[in-house]
Amino acid sequence: MSIMKDQDLSTFTEALRRENLKLTPQRKKIFSTIAESDEHWEVDDLVYRFWESEDRISRATIYRTLDILVDYGFVRKVDFGEGRSRYEYAADKKYHDHMICEECGEIFEFTDENLRKHQERLCEIFDFTPSKHVVQIYGLCSECQAEPDAGK
Repeated sequence: MSIMKDQDLSTFTEALRRENLKLTPQRKKIFSTIAESDEHWEVDDLVYRFWESEDRISRATIYRTLDILVDYGFVRKVDFGEGRSRYEYAADKKYHDHMICEECGEIFEFTDENLRKHQERLCEIFDFTPSKHVVQIYGLCSECQAEPDAGK
């Protein structure tokens, strides 16, 4: 793990103590798997990965650990309109938004400083204090656009 993620692990350990929980090998594995990845994980993805690697971490442990990671800001819970939640590591990520291909499901992260500034300006105009924001653009990626039946 990088130095930043080691610091995050230490902070996560403190968060667990506040919840009267310990940093078990399973919780550490969940944390490090998400922290070392740029993926957007579903719970089932994590369950499968851990069972495939013989770590055998229960679904309940994964859910409880994810709840704590979300509550303390290490992980962001994201809904891409599919009726299920995905999780991404958030502790070291800067402002970003998502484009989601409706055909293949690929998720692209992007940062647009002009969009961010425009959002801030709108909040000033309306005397609004934001707590979070979500920008998700749905459509077809370039590969899916190139397929003969694209968009049908």
